[in-house]
Amino acid sequence: VGVSGGVDSMVLLRLLEEFSPVAGFRLHVAHLNHLIRGEMADKDEMLVCDYCKRKGLAFYVKRVNIPEYAEKEGISLEMAGREVRYSFFREVKRSLPNSVIATGHTLDDHVETVLLRFFRGTGVEGLRGIPIKEGDVIRPIRFARKRELYQFAKRNNVPFNEDHTNFLEIYPRNIIRHAIVPRLEKDINPNVLGAVDNLSRMAEELMDYLKETLDKLYKRFVEEKTESLVCLRIKRSDVLHPFLLKAFLRSVMIDFGVDPSKVTYSKITELYRLVCEGHAGKRYDLGDNISFYVDRDRFYLKVEKLVNWDEIEVPKNGLVENQYFTVKTEVLSKGKVEFEKDNRSVELLDFDKVKGKLILRRWRQGDRIRPLGMKGYKKVSDVFVDCKVPLWKKDIIPVLADNEEVVWVCGLVMSDNYKVDEETKNVLKVEYYEK
Repeated sequence: VGVSGGVDSMVLLRLLEEFSPVAGFRLHVAHLNHLIRGEMADKDEMLVCDYCKRKGLAFYVKRVNIPEYAEKEGISLEMAGREVRYSFFREVKRSLPNSVIATGHTLDDHVETVLLRFFRGTGVEGLRGIPIKEGDVIRPIRFARKRELYQFAKRNNVPFNEDHTNFLEIYPRNIIRHAIVPRLEKDINPNVLGAVDNLSRMAEELMDYLKETLDKLYKRFVEEKTESLVCLRIKRSDVLHPFLLKAFLRSVMIDFGVDPSKVTYSKITELYRLVCEGHAGKRYDLGDNISFYVDRDRFYLKVEKLVNWDEIEVPKNGLVENQYFTVKTEVLSKGKVEFEKDNRSVELLDFDKVKGKLILRRWRQGDRIRPLGMKGYKKVSDVFVDCKVPLWKKDIIPVLADNEEVVWVCGLVMSDNYKVDEETKNVLKVEYYEK
């Protein structure tokens, strides 16, 4: 049980105490001191520890400087507290087989969350609010009003501490709690909490129904998925209702690691527009170093890494590599060469035609190559277009150059000027492998 020392969690603890002998489960209490409110935070810790000692309950306490953590991670105090708190709860849970985490969220907390998300601009999923059960977390008193918990605590002598910051109307949640909800109850609907709760239940039912459909769309549209890349293939003929496509894009973004709080309606709408229009070469910044690239009927979510690698001199015989690729070279006499057809990772060139030193480098504007079998030259940028190389990949694919002349756009096009012919004596075998 996560216990802060406030009325919600202390009442939950008392209720579970009374219920545990009947249900046959054991209670373990976890308290996180956020080190935010000075003496009051220490008093909360003392209250929880004293209560557990008095009742003979196993308890676990941890102190974490939440303001420091929030600053380091670049997130709000509320989000930092939540992350560290649940991390601590799961740390305790791992030491207790067959256990679940119980928290003291109430109906008030749930409705405040729904309204807060609504005012900030959420989608249907955000209207679910705080679920009663979420993975390994249960919220047994989410049905109860906070005022009912105060009444229970008073009748049953449940000790608790009051957090004075909960009454300061400088935080969005407190404004909803103390100003907006009371006004709505007074002038619009006395049962506004019940109405919002009903809305959240419908949203939850809709999302549960949608999950099965989204799973099918994943199998249909996700062509490739790694830790740093997701490739979607959505054709113009794949007609989807706007709601369904937007829900799918939102799900892909969150699954890939975009902070759910940053998956705004405007971002989803922009991605939807890009998918529908399908203009190749478009890029959209999603935040958190993640970008969305458009390449005709393929769409990429990619973690942006600084593409900055130096020129590499290529040895006659040996292996060179960096974070993006590995290149292996070997000089052979023509008679010992085995020609491989349809293997774009391996090229053979006339080593005696090399005029200077061979280097691997990034492509440059103005680079040209004379493709095998052609008399004229072609821009390397056009090679990328013809070979349908995604925008994000162009700076990763190396160019093998003889001084300034392009010999091979690795894995794509070889120069006719360096082809092996009847007069060739020495062959340079070059193998190129992406990482």
